[in-house]
Amino acid sequence: MSASSQPNQLPRATRARLSVAFRWRRMSLWKKVAAVAVVASVVAVGTAGGVYAAWFQQAPSASGSQSTARLTSTFLNTGTNTWTTAIPVLNPGDYLYRYLAIANPGAVTPAGTVPQSFTLTVAGSNNWANPSGDTALQITVSTCSVAWVTGASPTCQGGSGTAVVTKRSVAAIAPATAFTVGTLNLGQTAYLMVRLEFPTTATSASWGHAGTITLTESGAQLAAADRSAG
Repeated sequence: MSASSQPNQLPRATRARLSVAFRWRRMSLWKKVAAVAVVASVVAVGTAGGVYAAWFQQAPSASGSQSTARLTSTFLNTGTNTWTTAIPVLNPGDYLYRYLAIANPGAVTPAGTVPQSFTLTVAGSNNWANPSGDTALQITVSTCSVAWVTGASPTCQGGSGTAVVTKRSVAAIAPATAFTVGTLNLGQTAYLMVRLEFPTTATSASWGHAGTITLTESGAQLAAADRSAG
């Protein structure tokens, strides 16, 4: 027998295949059936473990709407004579009334959307801000929840009134001082009554003096609030 025909001289892979084939021929029928079943079971387990169904669902919530607040106001003359009506002469003891209204409207364009805290700034210039001698023009401001009943002695009839500026000289609050009007909800109005008075004690030192008084309203948003309920 030549060297090439010796079994031990065959390549290792070839010898392994021959060995498997030899053993397979020697196995009984039942052992062959069992071996095939084991192989099929391993294959089945291997394929089943790597396949999954891709099921999913989602349901978005309803869209919510958010917007920032908007502030607006109106400052109007409500009396026959407006605030800008000039007073050419003031004698000792003279006085005058002017009527104005501060509103937090909800029906103008653009309309406000929230309550506001209002202030009134009073500013005097020229001789009213820098008096000489007894030139001390006096100012008083009151507010009413309804329109004032005008006359020689105005009254807040049927409403609630509050003093905004107690009587004091314009010079004492110069050059400008802010006074609290209060909170106005949407759609509310504060009616102002302004009284200017020249003291009865004024002497000839006040002759020929002139000046201006400016009123300015300001509204501000209220402190931070919980908006969870809207």
